[in-house]
Amino acid sequence: MLEIIKYQLKGRLQAILSLLLIIGVINAVALVAGIYDFAIGTRSLTPLFGFLIFAAMAGTWIVAIVMFFRCSSGHVNELLFKDTSYLMLTVPRRGWQILGGRLVAGLAEFLMYVLPMLVIMSVYAATFTVYGTNGKTGFFAAMAFVYRDVFAKNFLVLLKLFGLGIFMFVSTGAFIMFAGVAARSFVRGKKLATTIGIVLFLLISDWATKLGTWISEMLGWYVNVPISLATNQFGGMKGFASGEMSGAIGQQFAIPLAPFLIFLVISAILFACASWLMERKVEL
Repeated sequence: MLEIIKYQLKGRLQAILSLLLIIGVINAVALVAGIYDFAIGTRSLTPLFGFLIFAAMAGTWIVAIVMFFRCSSGHVNELLFKDTSYLMLTVPRRGWQILGGRLVAGLAEFLMYVLPMLVIMSVYAATFTVYGTNGKTGFFAAMAFVYRDVFAKNFLVLLKLFGLGIFMFVSTGAFIMFAGVAARSFVRGKKLATTIGIVLFLLISDWATKLGTWISEMLGWYVNVPISLATNQFGGMKGFASGEMSGAIGQQFAIPLAPFLIFLVISAILFACASWLMERKVEL
């Protein structure tokens, strides 16, 4: 499995660097425009800067969403439909090792996108804080607030959310892998197999989510995630509703637990089925 992870990441390296470069350039353009506006004395978002930030953030999030699904699937479409994909069947590895290795490599690749994105979003948060306080709050003071009060003081909460995120990544990957491998096992055409795979993924996900939410409501299975921010150092920052932000902001989120448990069971079963089909049924 380690060799599969290594060669999968090596094969994806150019695509990874290209995407990171695109993300970096579009966000750098937006931030340079903001720095220029601030340097010439502008203390409010100009239409151009607002548009550039919107375009950069939209592009960044679109890349993140698309790569979440592609990476979680271990880029299984490349495995199933490439002209050279038949070579994978000559590798002396079991189906679960091939799919599992690609899933782990996909997780590593996705983290390569997410970590720079978190840094970029924190820079935007600090930039908005500077503009929101009419320049009374320095950029580095705002950055310190983001990393100290948002990340450090909510570390355990963020760790829980990170764990749930990894869980959803792996579960989604197992669902997509099964849908893709199952469709490819019985359908030769790429377009039809892909369409069937997408439909299977959506149906299974929808059913599992609805059933899990219903069980959580019946049994009261929820994970409480409290998030708090101390904002008294930004007393001059206007709130979105009315007045000014001051004191502390606290919010508690109740996340239903049962859907995650159902996804865990189903994803384990589907991963086992996909591995079996990979060994016995798929003819690349």
